[in-house]
Amino acid sequence: MSANGECVSRYCWGLGIETNNTAEFCALLQGLRIAHLKGISSLLVFGDSRLLIQALASKKRPTHLILATIYQKIQSLCKTFHTIRFYHVLRGLNSKADKEANNGTLLSRGVLNMDGIESRCDTP
Repeated sequence: MSANGECVSRYCWGLGIETNNTAEFCALLQGLRIAHLKGISSLLVFGDSRLLIQALASKKRPTHLILATIYQKIQSLCKTFHTIRFYHVLRGLNSKADKEANNGTLLSRGVLNMDGIESRCDTP
């Protein structure tokens, strides 16, 4: 969403069978990639994954190997933004993101649908 509440971009990504935590970390990674490619320099990130938001707020790397690897990529991308802040929100307040996540479960692994256009995108 832009500062005035308009959708800048929406996407869903087919990850195959993964845990909810892996899906949350991957979703943020891809969202940061998209924001970076669109030239966005300041970002507010609202997420309903307490594990992810707390890890980013405390800069404490998760211990699970897959999450730690994705977290490292997220941290690297975060450095490309002028400002970036993370906020935890309740799942009920994150319905648009939830809808895209549900759409992503219908996609084949490695398929990215961004703004209605499908392409291939390797999963972490």
